[in-house]
Amino acid sequence: RYVFEECPGVMGNRAVHGKVTRVCEDCYNVFRDTDVLAGCRKGCFSSEMFKLCLLAMERVEEFPDFKRWIGILNA
Repeated sequence: RYVFEECPGVMGNRAVHGKVTRVCEDCYNVFRDTDVLAGCRKGCFSSEMFKLCLLAMERVEEFPDFKRWIGILNA
């Protein structure tokens, strides 16, 4: 389930990975499009699709937290 090559910082940060993954899974559940799911996770959640999913899930106010968590996963 964990995509190590996409997110080098997953080890030891699975809870953080779970939080950002949940956004993509929720977005997929709304749109039912595998391209949305793949696009959301692309580049270890650094894609434009991830931002669009945050918007669609009405979680934009949490963007600073997600930005920090994605930075941890990309470390």
